[in-house]
Amino acid sequence: MGKQFLVKKLVESQEIQESYDAKNYYEAVMKCRAYLEGWLLEYIYAILYPTDALGTKENRALVESRFDGMYMMMNWLLKQGHITQNEQENLNKVRQFCEKVIHKGDVHKVASMDVLDKYIEVTVHYCQKYKLLTHSLIEKATGQKIKL
Repeated sequence: MGKQFLVKKLVESQEIQESYDAKNYYEAVMKCRAYLEGWLLEYIYAILYPTDALGTKENRALVESRFDGMYMMMNWLLKQGHITQNEQENLNKVRQFCEKVIHKGDVHKVASMDVLDKYIEVTVHYCQKYKLLTHSLIEKATGQKIKL
């Protein structure tokens, strides 16, 4: 069966796991990066615009253009006190690993399976963390429970 990266109610982990099980490790790395960037962006968006009234298309477009890329997201979150220095360093390691894989075009030219496993574990952990934090911010602002 291999390594398990599944997190209940985290669709992203299922898709990453499917790529991993199919031995499409490059795709698994790309999905990790895309999903983590997506949840970091959603977290920033919820910090800035936690309610539907503020969550306009214009505001979303503004956030997407302002925080284009994981590097910008991490630095803003750190400067604003929403993540710790340690979290920023871990997220940056994930970002750098992914960039090496993209540059080489092959996971096996960059890292061992143990390193890949750690990369996926950390990424899935942070996806789950920022998904929960995002939902918590929205629930607090709106008073409505979000169904996971």
